[in-house]
Amino acid sequence: MRKLRILCLHGYHGTAEILRQQAAPLLSGLPAEYEFIYVDAPSLSENDFGWWHLNFRGWQRTLAWAADYFAGHGPFDGVFGFSQGAALTSLLVGLRATGGQPGEQRPLRFDFAIMAGGFTCDSPDFAGLYAAGESYRLPSLHIMGQSDGVVPAADSRALAAQFDSPVVLLHPGGHVVASTPPVRREVARFLAERAAAQNVAGSLGLPTTPGYPGIGQGEAGLQAHSTAIAAHRVFPGRDRYTRGEPGWEEVADFALDWALAPVPGVLG
Repeated sequence: MRKLRILCLHGYHGTAEILRQQAAPLLSGLPAEYEFIYVDAPSLSENDFGWWHLNFRGWQRTLAWAADYFAGHGPFDGVFGFSQGAALTSLLVGLRATGGQPGEQRPLRFDFAIMAGGFTCDSPDFAGLYAAGESYRLPSLHIMGQSDGVVPAADSRALAAQFDSPVVLLHPGGHVVASTPPVRREVARFLAERAAAQNVAGSLGLPTTPGYPGIGQGEAGLQAHSTAIAAHRVFPGRDRYTRGEPGWEEVADFALDWALAPVPGVLG
């Protein structure tokens, strides 16, 4: 099975490496089959910064870069953005080719979007993108902070309203890539659903790296001399392969809640 590939877009004064560090507490421990591709804005190669500036100066450069990058480095299943990168993510959604092959007006293809601390772009130049209703009919996750003094939660909610069926996660913090347990749990759930839809390995979204309670090998997750933390629950009437069966959501929810629950000595 292939990997789930997510393009990651940093904020205004950020870089690929800065976003990698910002997102690490949220994304660490997710399955290795989820590949996060962090990129620098094209402005950085010109001793500049950001995806665009005041009055959207630099947007055409970013637009050309996006079309070229998707063509040369894709395919991508989804896009994740923080701050200005989240605003850019919303614009890239409007550039999606929703059916058939990408073309000049809709050169991009991807299937979901995650935005943290995002906002809408109010230039008339972008009205046509946001009006592309069919392009915004995709799974979207919107993370926003109640104490965000840079991008108020109301602005992030306005961005979420552009989407057909947005999932909104509100956390008590500020302008950050939040990593509270509820946010981590819902992000893991969202990505697990996307992976299942794409038939990606690890599609239950269970964390598999140190720092999370792990599920060991064997029928009940137990091995002799293993220090793995395990749980065993029987779901009557189900066989071992639940992903394609009715009611699989109940199994996935139990597994995610168990895997992400704080465990003394493991998560502190």
